[in-house]
Amino acid sequence: FNVHPSLILSVGFLFKAARLRERIDSMLILREILSSPDWQWDVPAPMQSQGLPSWWNPRFHDAMLVQGVIKHGMGKWKLITSDESLIFAQKQEELDQRVCIKRIKKICTAYSSSLALKNEDKSGTDRVVKRRKSYRRATASKRSKS
Repeated sequence: FNVHPSLILSVGFLFKAARLRERIDSMLILREILSSPDWQWDVPAPMQSQGLPSWWNPRFHDAMLVQGVIKHGMGKWKLITSDESLIFAQKQEELDQRVCIKRIKKICTAYSSSLALKNEDKSGTDRVVKRRKSYRRATASKRSKS
């Protein structure tokens, strides 16, 4: 079975582009979470991540995790766990990077779901979708100008 190398490269590029778009969307949601005064740091029970350390307090440590990702970036786990302003530097047990990524995704999903329920407008389109579409339009117009 012969596959042209350019096809392999384009599939790899599409995968990386999709992952980048997912991270951008996640970062937008995380920034909104931090600025939302009424967000409760209670991720619904079915969304609890397995693999979290026994000391993990969702209400407190989820907020710290979001702050660390906003401050240092997604995937910068060594910086997040060694940051003295966050609680993770004081813990002896190492955090599993994959568990943290799943946790961030679950937090984003829970926030988006609660926001969609609260802010659904008369046309049935929720604010999160509108915000993402406007962001994508803005970035597309910036790319076309350059």
